[in-house]
Amino acid sequence: MVTLSNYIFSGKAAIGRLINGSVEKVEVVSNREYFIWKKGLLQLTKKGEQAIREKKELKVELAYLLDGKPEKKAFRILHDQFHRNPVIAHRGAWKTLPTTENSIKALQQAVTLGCAGSEFDVHMTKDDSLVVNHDAHFKGKAIEEYTYAELSQDRLDNGEILPTLRSYLEEGMKQYGTKLIVEIKPTDKGTDRAVIRARKTAELVHELGAQAWVSYISFDYNILLTVQQLDPTAHLQFLNGNKSPDEMKKDGMPGLDYHYSVFQKNENWIADAKK
Repeated sequence: MVTLSNYIFSGKAAIGRLINGSVEKVEVVSNREYFIWKKGLLQLTKKGEQAIREKKELKVELAYLLDGKPEKKAFRILHDQFHRNPVIAHRGAWKTLPTTENSIKALQQAVTLGCAGSEFDVHMTKDDSLVVNHDAHFKGKAIEEYTYAELSQDRLDNGEILPTLRSYLEEGMKQYGTKLIVEIKPTDKGTDRAVIRARKTAELVHELGAQAWVSYISFDYNILLTVQQLDPTAHLQFLNGNKSPDEMKKDGMPGLDYHYSVFQKNENWIADAKK
């Protein structure tokens, strides 16, 4: 999976370099008035800098040789407008509102409130559909034991259909202020199913061009390592609390997102992580 090292314009013309495999002979094949490939970097022209400030988002397609074979891939580049407040809406913004956790409405409300991010949980159905739900069960049905069509016969408490990850990401990509915090849930169906879940999530993010919006979190370290192998530039944070900053650095894992009680038991970990 070919990735960019960055997808966000923050005032500098240079956006990023291509990563993964032996990439050669890169050429901009769309929006050439806005983008150039120079010194091994995707860069904005002066016209491109003006356009991204006005349009908030620009698309670019690059052609290249990957390990000697011709390929093309499109990327979505955003003008940085993400909020800097520290508030992440957990399962969306829903507790004091007439809506349901992990619903599209809860995501929309997090955006309306100006949250820096909105977190949501991803499971995989029997027929490998990625869906957004906190628990491994939906309306009494084990998500991994039913197809999406079967699960869709029931509704969320606010009347919405069970969201797919695709529909959730597409809704979140309609705005430019709130990050999409994708928690990939562990599975008790074995390592292979966990790897498939992680791979399909990362592939969908790339298919939609959602890289600039998305951060990944998980309690399953191997799920994050799978995403990292596919996309070395992905923003990842581990949740479980059983890995030290030194252990994570050795694995190239870029972030930790632990309950405060973990740091109370390991008083040096925050300083170690910052270091």
